Amino acid sequence: VTFTAEGCEAVGPAGDAMLRALGHSPRRFKRAEAAELAAPAWRVDCEVVTLPCGAYSPAGNGKELDARLRELAAAASGMVARRPAMVLVETSAGLWRTPVVRARYEAILRACEAYEWEAIRIDPAEHLGLGVSRTRVVYAGIRKGRSWRRQAPRPLPPRPS
Repeated sequence: VTFTAEGCEAVGPAGDAMLRALGHSPRRFKRAEAAELAAPAWRVDCEVVTLPCGAYSPAGNGKELDARLRELAAAASGMVARRPAMVLVETSAGLWRTPVVRARYEAILRACEAYEWEAIRIDPAEHLGLGVSRTRVVYAGIRKGRSWRRQAPRPLPPRPS
């Protein structure tokens, strides 16, 4: 993990602790809009974008919707500058409750014309055996001209003895 930009005060410290336990020490940015994050110097192969999603979740009631969409646009702008081969954008499945909000969210992603986008709705409880059901939406963006489907699979490296 090279960098994180976390706006959630509750999740940030827990995420930091988890990353340290995994042996990572990423540079932390306070907001996804950080101008420094738009620099190609932060180029990585894959970016995972997970922004505050209260505006889309049933509990959030649409509060701060425009601010959340601006954050997504800022993250997308940085993505375009860094040019990762793949991007995963995760949010609350509540986004799909309101067609107008979903259309605005997806228009921001489609504006990143260098990427082809697919979406899936998943429940980690179902796939990971967790005790809490919290359905999520994940958008996967693959940089045009870079597809895992066209490449022969590479073997996994051997396990250390």
